[in-house]
Amino acid sequence: MAGTKKHQAGTSLIGLMVGMVIALLAVVGGMSLYKTSVQQLMGDGGLVKSSSQDGQLASGLLSAQIALQAAGYGIKGAASDSHLILLREAALSGARLSGQTQALSSAAAAGNALVWISNPTLSADPAQQVCHALLAEPDSRALLLLRAEGSCHPLATRWSQLEWARRSLVAAEQLPEPVGIAARRAAGCWPYGALPEAMTGMAAPSAPVEVSLAYAGSVSGASNRYTSCLANLIQ
Repeated sequence: MAGTKKHQAGTSLIGLMVGMVIALLAVVGGMSLYKTSVQQLMGDGGLVKSSSQDGQLASGLLSAQIALQAAGYGIKGAASDSHLILLREAALSGARLSGQTQALSSAAAAGNALVWISNPTLSADPAQQVCHALLAEPDSRALLLLRAEGSCHPLATRWSQLEWARRSLVAAEQLPEPVGIAARRAAGCWPYGALPEAMTGMAAPSAPVEVSLAYAGSVSGASNRYTSCLANLIQ
């Protein structure tokens, strides 16, 4: 009997090359997807940076609001312009603070620093009073909480002569634009927890001085505002 020829079955060179090209395209596509995912997560405007920015901003503004509530505390007859001073074009050079004072009225005045004095120990000695300041640096876009070293009474005439220690509430280069600071008096704003007269039958307590902090978070084009009512000042 004549022998039957058997042909070997397998992968041809062309088939192997086609498979390698397909695998290479899949690898390139996977690497491109990985790069895009990493950029969205870790890059500028990514989720990690945005969440860090928003978290630091929320923490910093909350700390600023708490610190502001001390303005005028423990001082009889505390008033704006003498115990609370708004500055524009403020800057910290070394340990000295400079800027132009802004008179407060019923219309909101804007600046980039707010300086105030308080008497946390309720001491009869004015030398025991302490001074703080909130400074939004226009160049670095940092938000700083300052504390005066030594006696700062009277604030209205001494704030520019004092040496200030600084603490960052929001680090430099974290925000797309600096925090905006504005203040007005005769505001009649309601402190936290106050209820309207229609609900309680009693006149709602009001604070004469209102401070607002305007900021932009990680969401492009969005603007927000924190408002604080300073109840320790009489006007």
